[in-house]
Formats: sequence, C-alpha cells, structure tokens
Amino acid sequence: MSHNRRQLLAKVAYLYYERDHTQAQIAKELNIYRTTISRMLKQARQLGIVEIKINDFNSDLFALEEQLKQRYHLKKAVVIAGEPHANHQRKEQLLSTEAALYLKQIIR
Repeated sequence: MSHNRRQLLAKVAYLYYERDHTQAQIAKELNIYRTTISRMLKQARQLGIVEIKINDFNSDLFALEEQLKQRYHLKKAVVIAGEPHANHQRKEQLLSTEAALYLKQIIR
C-alpha cells in the first residue's frame, strides 16, 4: 500500500473519529462516495491506523456472557466482576447494584 493511500485513510479516520464529521460530510469534502468512506474506515482499523479502545469495559466478562448465552440458549446473561477479598455483604451489594441496573434496562 502506498504512503499516499495510508495518509488518505488516516485523514478520513481523523475527520470521522476526532472531528466528528459524518461519512457524508467526509465524502463531500474529499469527493469520494460515502460507501467508499465506510470501507476506508474499516480498512483503517484493519491496518492498525485506527485503534479503538473502550474504557471501563471488561471484554473477558462480555465473552463469558456470550458463552453462557450460547451454551444455555439464553436471551441475556449478566456476569459481574468480583473482588478477590470481598466479604459476603460486599458480594451481595455488587450483585444488587448490577441487578438494579439490569431491571432499569428491561422495565419500560
């Protein structure tokens, strides 16, 4: 891949992720089809030009939730992080907090 192509991918990614331009705005500005912009953003991630980091999210817990859902054919599974030296009361508090958050999501 040419240096110019990588620079263009980086520019598109910058406008989209850092400047909050829409794909349509970027397409108009750079005279490129919007569908091409979408593919360019994907390619920028694949090439490591863009790395997306999600804070405050434990991907291991998410993976475990997904495994539980698949294995037991569940619509929803919630796994919470424990604290290694937590006493019974603290564990109940963590569970209660997560249960309350889940109920807020499902009750409409």
